[in-house]
Amino acid sequence: CYTAPALATLGQWRARWSVGPSRWGWALLLLAVGLAAALRFTGLGQWPPGLYRDEAYNGLDALGVWRGQHALFFPANNGREPLYIYLVTLSIALLGPTTLALRLPAAVAGTLATLPAWLLGRAWFGRVVGLLAAFLWAITLWPAHLGRIGLRAGLLGPVLALAFWLGTRAYRERRAALWLAAGLVYGLSFYTYLAARLT
Repeated sequence: CYTAPALATLGQWRARWSVGPSRWGWALLLLAVGLAAALRFTGLGQWPPGLYRDEAYNGLDALGVWRGQHALFFPANNGREPLYIYLVTLSIALLGPTTLALRLPAAVAGTLATLPAWLLGRAWFGRVVGLLAAFLWAITLWPAHLGRIGLRAGLLGPVLALAFWLGTRAYRERRAALWLAAGLVYGLSFYTYLAARLT
């Protein structure tokens, strides 16, 4: 006789945690974003020490863009897609030609990527999985590492997650504007990193 009320309570708890707003959910999401920012921005200009060769190539091409040499593909260093290089150009315009300027776009993208990870996980599997995805993105090794070095690969994950989330919403809601947004963001992924072609 006690099982039915307990199961009903469990069902209500699961329903609350699968969809819809929650103060605890927002607080946990904010905590995930804060952890992501702390792991990516702390000592960003000094650690890891020095510049990796690919970071230096991105910096040199960004300086070329700053001088007016615009391109949609950069052939040096075996060829690279342009989005990260243009973001580095903007960062150099704000901070000057420094290691921090080379890595700042990766840190910003890596921190903000917690949100598309959360949105996609929540849309596909519910709120608990969305929060888990946000925390995993925030603290696991490779996303944190790519958020601390000036490489274009760190842009691919968040852009694809955002495209898939928009595509999921477009499919469910049957709205042309969402299909258009999903297509535009997905198209943008081809300007981030070579692996986008595998999708």
